[in-house]
Amino acid sequence: MKQKIIIFLITSITYGMLMAMLKGETGDRFPTYLLIYGIPFGLIMTLGTGWIQHRNLKKTGNRGQEVKVKNVIQMRVEGSREEIFELCLRSLGEIKRTKVKSTSPDEGIIQASAGISWLTWGDVIEFQIKSAGEEHYFVQVLSRPAVSTTLIDYGKNLDNVQRILRYFKHYAKSVQVE
Repeated sequence: MKQKIIIFLITSITYGMLMAMLKGETGDRFPTYLLIYGIPFGLIMTLGTGWIQHRNLKKTGNRGQEVKVKNVIQMRVEGSREEIFELCLRSLGEIKRTKVKSTSPDEGIIQASAGISWLTWGDVIEFQIKSAGEEHYFVQVLSRPAVSTTLIDYGKNLDNVQRILRYFKHYAKSVQVE
């Protein structure tokens, strides 16, 4: 809800101010009626983005979950550090147009980026692997927009994290979501 209020305020105020500048209104008194013209535009933009997000979430089966722009999941995975590191790298194949940007097997860190689509300007996906005992490791997966000012991502980063989780559940020896 907070996202939608922010989108409404930004689009309606920006539209109203642009209309004032285009109309060439100057003087001592700011034409507040032009800001009122922004209200219908803000409503249309908010309803439009909300509808696209709802439709996309419904399509991916994520209707009941809270939608955040930045999504994190932590798993406890059984296996050797090398096996889990390799699983992390291969799981990136589940997300279209993903490229590995950097890897550090010693530190257990992988950074990747997903390409631009009509839903996003790109995503950053990060893995962090930490020991959780003998032959068990914690794997933290973070997916966030590449553009830090993104207000709404239409569930794209949630979908990224869930695709990686499904991959791990299918190919890892044992996976527990923490």
